Amino acid sequence: MVRFLLVFICVALVVALISARAPGLLRWFGRLPGDRLIRRDDGTPAFPLTSFVVLSIALSLLAAILDRM
Repeated sequence: MVRFLLVFICVALVVALISARAPGLLRWFGRLPGDRLIRRDDGTPAFPLTSFVVLSIALSLLAAILDRM
């Protein structure tokens, strides 16, 4: 469990550094086909469904690879 938390924190730190240094690199997140953006006068809720599926698959693969180490 501790190893998982350390890996999760490291991945979150890398993503934060990438988004801070190169904001255009993660521009695709929330703009894939299947992501919903509803524009209204009182607000704009976003539902990045496809982006979360892609992110979930990537994290599952990363966890499987790290589990074999």
